[in-house]
Amino acid sequence: MYSDLPKVLHTLAGKAMVQHVIDAANELGAAHVHLVYGHGGDLLKQALKDDNLNWVLQAEQLGTGHAMQQAAPFFADDEDI
Repeated sequence: MYSDLPKVLHTLAGKAMVQHVIDAANELGAAHVHLVYGHGGDLLKQALKDDNLNWVLQAEQLGTGHAMQQAAPFFADDEDI
């Protein structure tokens, strides 16, 4: 599928796919929700502006493991991930 919209902003059951993940994390009692973003970050921030998120920039998209490395400094030593 080709789209200018970031994949996570495509809708499923009436809301953005990423919103389903954020909602699930909040329902499970997550102390913090860290959102790693790169391409399309402005669209993400606009769509999710009301959520209490920690925004983590991944300047170069080098994969999922690299995204976790970008967010790692924000995790407490005793925090569940």
